[in-house]
Amino acid sequence: MMKDDNIFEILMTSEFSEGYRKEDFIFFLNKFRAFYRILHGRMTHLSSDIETKDKEFESEINRLRSEINDLKIENANLQNSLDLSKVRKKGFWSKVGF
Repeated sequence: MMKDDNIFEILMTSEFSEGYRKEDFIFFLNKFRAFYRILHGRMTHLSSDIETKDKEFESEINRLRSEINDLKIENANLQNSLDLSKVRKKGFWSKVGF
């Protein structure tokens, strides 16, 4: 019996013009179906994994964007508080006479 690697090589490179019997063609067709099912299953599994990771990354990106916006707002509020405290201090000292 032939190894799967050899069968795959025949399936991928043969013109099937050699003197194969009907039973050989049926064997090759069944092997091709088996290879296809395996490869299609792997591709489907990988596609599903990629979609899941993609959704996870999108969720993480949205969370980080929201966090960045929250930090920008917090930074602006702190800057406003700092600016107001400078104005208040300046106003106090000018009233005292300094």
